[in-house]
Amino acid sequence: MLSLPSTYSSNLGQHIQEDYLVKVFNEDGNYLALATSDQTIGSVNYVGAITNAPTIRESINIIDASAQLSNISISLANFSFSSNGTVSLGSSTPIEEELFFGTNYYINRNVEVYSQLNGDTNASNLLLIFKGRLRAVQLSENKVTLQISAQNPFKDIQIPQTISEAGLYKPIVFGDYSASSISNPLQDALGAYKLTYPVQVEKIDTGNIFCLTPNAGNQSNKTLHVHEQGLNREGAGPNSQLMANTTATETAISSADSNPIITKQIGSDDLFAVGTDLSLARTFKSQMLLTSTDYTISNKHTPVATASVSSTNTTGDVIVVTDEFDFVNFGTIQHTPSSMVFTCNFGYSLSLARNGGSSAGVITNVRLDAKISHNDDSTVDETINLINDSPNAVTASSSAARTINLHSSSNSEYTGNLPQKIHLEFKVTYDGLEPGEVGSGASNVLSGSSSIGSSFITATTSFERDNSSVQVDTELKNDIKELYSAQDGLSLDSNLIKKPIEAHRYLCETFVDSNVFPANVGTTNNYANILANHKLLGRIGDINYWLNKSTKLESVLKKLQQFGFFIGRMRASGSYHYISPMHLTTSTTTSTTEPYFATAGTAHSSNLLTSTTDTSMKITLAQTGQGYTNGDLLCIPFTTTVGGVDYQQYEFIKVTNSGPMQANSTTQTLTVQRAVAPITTFNAPSTSSGDTIYKVIFPNSVLDENDFSNLQISHTPVNELITKWQIKFKRRPEDNQQYGATGTFTNTATRSNYNIEDENVKEISNDIDQVGSLTTNYYNYYNHLIGEPRLRVSLDVVNPSFYGLEVGDILRIYTTSKAPFGKNWRSVYFIVTSTSRTLGKISLSAQELY
Repeated sequence: MLSLPSTYSSNLGQHIQEDYLVKVFNEDGNYLALATSDQTIGSVNYVGAITNAPTIRESINIIDASAQLSNISISLANFSFSSNGTVSLGSSTPIEEELFFGTNYYINRNVEVYSQLNGDTNASNLLLIFKGRLRAVQLSENKVTLQISAQNPFKDIQIPQTISEAGLYKPIVFGDYSASSISNPLQDALGAYKLTYPVQVEKIDTGNIFCLTPNAGNQSNKTLHVHEQGLNREGAGPNSQLMANTTATETAISSADSNPIITKQIGSDDLFAVGTDLSLARTFKSQMLLTSTDYTISNKHTPVATASVSSTNTTGDVIVVTDEFDFVNFGTIQHTPSSMVFTCNFGYSLSLARNGGSSAGVITNVRLDAKISHNDDSTVDETINLINDSPNAVTASSSAARTINLHSSSNSEYTGNLPQKIHLEFKVTYDGLEPGEVGSGASNVLSGSSSIGSSFITATTSFERDNSSVQVDTELKNDIKELYSAQDGLSLDSNLIKKPIEAHRYLCETFVDSNVFPANVGTTNNYANILANHKLLGRIGDINYWLNKSTKLESVLKKLQQFGFFIGRMRASGSYHYISPMHLTTSTTTSTTEPYFATAGTAHSSNLLTSTTDTSMKITLAQTGQGYTNGDLLCIPFTTTVGGVDYQQYEFIKVTNSGPMQANSTTQTLTVQRAVAPITTFNAPSTSSGDTIYKVIFPNSVLDENDFSNLQISHTPVNELITKWQIKFKRRPEDNQQYGATGTFTNTATRSNYNIEDENVKEISNDIDQVGSLTTNYYNYYNHLIGEPRLRVSLDVVNPSFYGLEVGDILRIYTTSKAPFGKNWRSVYFIVTSTSRTLGKISLSAQELY
């Protein structure tokens, strides 16, 4: 909602006289003053030379999270003047001469268009409705036409902008990252949540390799990683980045150092780099894949597997019971390994019982042998014994980590890298019967189990220089072009940037004209309100995004908007504004431009919400006799506790059936729709007596039949519906064009209801999501907007009281006309998606939101 000057607002009514006043600025800050009729504002005379009233069009696309603002043209009579506005000339000059090839320069300078009501002569009562730049002047006989483009402060800006001496861009990185650890294999579930991003090698100097980072590093950190591309991804599937952390203490440097190691070619800010020892020494764990026909495998990656040991001996022979299993898919290790230790946690518990006869015999031997195939998985190159126990008792048990030093083989051919396969045989040998008891019906019965637990390779490896010749730093740099960092990304307002809208604001403040996008943005452009909403528990998810190649700023901003559930736009008036259809207020401060909470009442003890699906409630009214009607939007604040921490949450509910009211009524029973989308994430589990219930107030948003004309009603065409999404996420640091996971989401109800088969499928790549939350919430949000048909309306606003409406505003329509496709008008909230404003008239289009 536009913020209107108080007198301008009071001048609005059913009958107004509106004029447009135009300022055309030159290089000195002076301006020509033009108008649709002669006006005097203060001491400035505006010449009524304008012959056409420009039309100002604004629109948003809530599906691709974009905004558009039209250019305008203004035609005027070619009058002559010696003094106009704040411009004075030596002699009378036609305006077309002054505008182009005159004494001043107007091309590419600002043009401002103001709305004036009822001839008001006070400048503070004018409403700025358009701010652009004069791009061209056209002349036709006695008519001059000004071509004025809308402001686009993002046009032609490329980021990043600071370039190093080696020609690399200073990276831009957002998000929280985490270094890998020796505690967990690179592929297991915990290892998969270790996140890194690519950092390019700027320089190799004094035995250290330095990589450009987005911000200053820490001398004691160990953030740099090597991508172990040869390892398999079996454990965590595609989720693991397979990054091994280097073990050397790092060196943090800057181009601002007194004797800088790194320098820059161009750019206004400092370069930062983190260096580690050129050896890239690192120690890590890696998983293999477990296969077996003898063991029941509940997890083939961690692994977890068990086998029952069961055997009956009725002979006098010694019996050997064998269970077998294999480890495969080891992969290979980067560079030159100096240590490779295979660990298999293996245990057994056995007992031997006698059925009949006088002597049970004993368990004589328990073995676990590993047969290693180094070069070909069908050829055994080495056999190593891991268990060789001789219990000589009726029971036997053991549980321990069994290890093989794969780097200690006497054959150097086998120590270079990981094996192809390790085949393990578990053998139990136990006694037969005494000779005299064979055939007597007696037997020895072996029972028990064996189990396979956590198994992995622990490897230490490093990069070795070529000993045959001295490798210069430039040659080494060609070998090692990129490492991977777990150093956290950039900050804003002293806080780590985690939400897409924070990243958006950072880029705007850093790279865009500060006159358009000043630092420390407050609540005036709706940023703070949306951010607070996005920080609610489970609301959208966190961002992980990196950029180290030259890219159009506009494309990055649009990506953040689309996957961050908001729209950033230049208002026609020249200010910047944020819109989020997902956001609805949590403020109790009364406003004339933004939604806010007003107390509706409190939960009544006789009819409380008792579950997340309960739809009947009774409230004690805040004001006697003032109840609520169908379609009213209410809010239940509540607290969610996660991990011992309390989080404030809000559930929005819509009244679907309101109980009868009398002038003296103090309570009201309501039937409600729970968890109104797309603004609710969690449902309140229940209400307690006395809990505050709020009503959402939308300022100046209800249009009745006297406020509009030419109402047109339609719906989302079926061909525009998207009922199946395939969303790629987990962008790989080592290859920005590849993704580690794909989420598939289907609206089966819509596909069935509207006979949709293979069409209406959207494939998209989510570059900013490494966890999955942003992707799941992306589907939840856009499925609400475009996953089923929604109402669309267009109308002409005839009541000037609603001149403050703009794109992104929420409105309701009250009319006695037939309900649109059977829906109740009062139950539908629309979001304004386009406006067209000209003298004395505003037309708009809107789409059903909730």
